[in-house]
Amino acid sequence: MSDKNIIIPDILPETAETDSDDQLTPPEMAQIAKNTIEDLPSKSKEKYTNTYNKFIQWTIDKKTFISESTILTYLTELSKIHKPSTLWSTYSTLKTTLNINNNININKYNRLIPFLKRQSQGYTPKKSKVLTSEQIQKFLNEADDQNYLLIKVAMIFGICGASRREDLIKIKVNDIEDKETILLVKIPTTKPYKPRSFIITDEFYTISKKYINLRPKNVETSRFFLNYQNGKCIKKPVGINKFGKIPTIIASYLQLANPHSYTGTFRRTSATLLGDSGADITTLKRRWKSNTVAEGYIEDSISINDKNNYFGMAAILRKNIWESDPELFELMKKEKKRQESGLELIASENFTSLSVLQCLSSCLHNKYSEGLPGQRYYGGNEFIDEIELLAQKRALEAFNLDPELWGCNVQPYSGSPANFAVYTGLLEPHGRIMGLDLPDGGHLTHGFFTATKKISATSIFFESMPYKVDPTTGLIDYDGLAKQARLFKPKVIIAGVSCYSRCLDYKRFREIADENNAYLFSDMAHVSGLVAAGLIPSPFEFSDVVSTTTHKTLRGPRAGVIFFRKGVRSVTKDGKNIMYDIESRINQAVFPGLQGGPHNHAIAAIATTMKQVKTPEFLEYQKQVVLNAKRLCAGLQERGYNISSNGTDVHMLLVDLRSAGVTGSKAEKILEDISVACNKNTVPGDKSALNPSGIRLGTPALTTRGLVEKDMDKVVDFIDRGLQLSKEVSAISGPKLVDYKRVLNTDENIKAKVAALREEVETFSRQFSIPGHETY
Repeated sequence: MSDKNIIIPDILPETAETDSDDQLTPPEMAQIAKNTIEDLPSKSKEKYTNTYNKFIQWTIDKKTFISESTILTYLTELSKIHKPSTLWSTYSTLKTTLNINNNININKYNRLIPFLKRQSQGYTPKKSKVLTSEQIQKFLNEADDQNYLLIKVAMIFGICGASRREDLIKIKVNDIEDKETILLVKIPTTKPYKPRSFIITDEFYTISKKYINLRPKNVETSRFFLNYQNGKCIKKPVGINKFGKIPTIIASYLQLANPHSYTGTFRRTSATLLGDSGADITTLKRRWKSNTVAEGYIEDSISINDKNNYFGMAAILRKNIWESDPELFELMKKEKKRQESGLELIASENFTSLSVLQCLSSCLHNKYSEGLPGQRYYGGNEFIDEIELLAQKRALEAFNLDPELWGCNVQPYSGSPANFAVYTGLLEPHGRIMGLDLPDGGHLTHGFFTATKKISATSIFFESMPYKVDPTTGLIDYDGLAKQARLFKPKVIIAGVSCYSRCLDYKRFREIADENNAYLFSDMAHVSGLVAAGLIPSPFEFSDVVSTTTHKTLRGPRAGVIFFRKGVRSVTKDGKNIMYDIESRINQAVFPGLQGGPHNHAIAAIATTMKQVKTPEFLEYQKQVVLNAKRLCAGLQERGYNISSNGTDVHMLLVDLRSAGVTGSKAEKILEDISVACNKNTVPGDKSALNPSGIRLGTPALTTRGLVEKDMDKVVDFIDRGLQLSKEVSAISGPKLVDYKRVLNTDENIKAKVAALREEVETFSRQFSIPGHETY
């Protein structure tokens, strides 16, 4: 297994290992004491109560009242028989209990902390080590199954379920339900613990399934975990002590210093990993630092929440999706399987990162924040403001923009609303725009309409005139655009594409815009990743406004960003500066003009995406995207396919299938049936967008999965064989798409050929993981 196959979240740093109530380390207790007693497990509440009662009884015996001197005297007496860690524990416990029970705030006492620090001088609490997530990941990836499969599976059960050693020896075969792609594991009811369950998925499922399949027949014990020797399970069940030695075994395999110092931390190691991965018990990570709290937290959390009606009206809020909506979860699993098994060649699609997914499923989703940072219509937006300002800052940095000359709005829900906000900000109703015609590679939002209908809202609310590509070369006809602009006099000229595989001449666009006193608006949604990497010309040097989506080559969330010029727009003949005034107009067009509350979870995801953009890895990724597109293009040309504009400079290419005798719709359908996803697309000269003659192919998603040039040769082969098979189907069905689909579904010979080719594609595809999605 490679490092990219298993992702484990980071865990807490080393903490003091303690086995009794009086061994908590000072920093841990200082944090724990800030929390209300009622929010603690029963064992911890008992400790707090006992400590408080002992102190109160001591004051009664001494016939004194509570004061700083009294507490100092009490701690001094304790220091004669207890370690400094116990003194810190007592101080922290009294700080909470005296505040609650006596309304006394000992934080204002200035002699207690210095006393405790003096007592702690020269004292080093015993430390036991906790394996880091990177160390456990390295073990799971590299240790051979012949010797370590049992250890791997036990560790997986610990990670996924925060399982104790006592839990593992009680799990029986019937407590594990195999649902083909996941294992549902139930921890049996054992006093004083409550029953609970967890799931094991993806690579963890594969490893666990291998162990399950090795279970011998006719085993007398029903316990799940059996001893393992030389690649085989034997009939003797695993004892509790062996589970306790697992951290030491892992540390020894990794050749860590003093591996025996990891003894006894199995439960804490596994549960901390679970907590950091977003466990159902939301405070697990914070609480697990002290053993006293850890011992009782899981079993008590249910009863605590029950007291707060947590299992009443709010019970549904705690359920996982596979519990609350298994029907939907099954569909989600099928889609994930499709993405993993097939080849995604849709140019506008990509696989985003784990950090983006974590932002999108975070608490930021809950907050309403209409308006801009510092100008909200709702309270409670202190941190939301910071997140949005960070996203703006990073967006400008991603494209090396001076914040004195450029600003940005990160609130658009996606690319289409971003574009419409630009038009709304720059134009009056029925203002004139010019964009590349849809059949020639433009986008719907660039003003597309037909002879009988205005298709896009852009063409409904504004007057649009399309410019074209040269039908012979497939390249934009800049001379024709200039000529049309002189007649039409647009206020906005759009330099942007949806299916055009060559770099745009922004300088020429600027000249045409200036000639007509028009704004130049560049829509770089498809190529923004390449622009950020410096691999193709940037629109910022010549444009007044630039928009982009963030999910295509940027590989971020489904969202949009608008960049706008600030400062001086032009200088009059007499030397007077004419300033840009579009910042407020565009911001107001986004809100309140078109949108309500921004999607704060998506804005956070934009922020982390823009941070990734500035990494060396992102640059290498963008380079590989282009290399793969060029290799895909050359491979198809070598097999006789025509490529619009005769090549590509970017991440995509447009295959003109007219000479191949296949329509775009039929090509899309046959490729989908063999698990190759692409989209039908018009080519220059097509008469109707409803009956396109080409397919658009892109390489961002496949490159994210790790495919390189040599792999694209195999992709070319799959596409070619699929299109050749399409000709066989058409020979039987005739020209109509409905008959074509009928033959695909009913002709046994065709179905067998499709199935065989699909199996080849999926076998090839499954070699490549989707980084960050393994356990998400």
